[in-house]
Amino acid sequence: MVTEPTPVSADIAAKPAVLVVDDEYGPRESIAFTLSSEFAVVTASRAVEALKKLREKRYAAVVLDIRMPEMDGIRALEELRKIDSDVSVIMLTGYGTLHTAQQGMVGGANQYLRKPPDVN
Repeated sequence: MVTEPTPVSADIAAKPAVLVVDDEYGPRESIAFTLSSEFAVVTASRAVEALKKLREKRYAAVVLDIRMPEMDGIRALEELRKIDSDVSVIMLTGYGTLHTAQQGMVGGANQYLRKPPDVN
């Protein structure tokens, strides 16, 4: 008797979702492309757009630029934590200082990286 393999559910087979938020097109798309082989990547060019997406869907991780117009990443992190207190957040900046790193970590970021990030 030959039995068919049990199909893998879509939830198990699906890649974890990652939201990449950066107002600069080049870095945003570069990070998204790099992560796309392992993750289902969604992008946003502004914090307000990212927060809307976070209200609509759960993400495994958020890569969040710090320096953005309208709402910076530190403020966005505060709002993000009100929506999802468990999502992993990686703060990203090309203008890193000890103060911004401290703000990100106190605000609930899991990691802080400088642009361009080391892909490895």
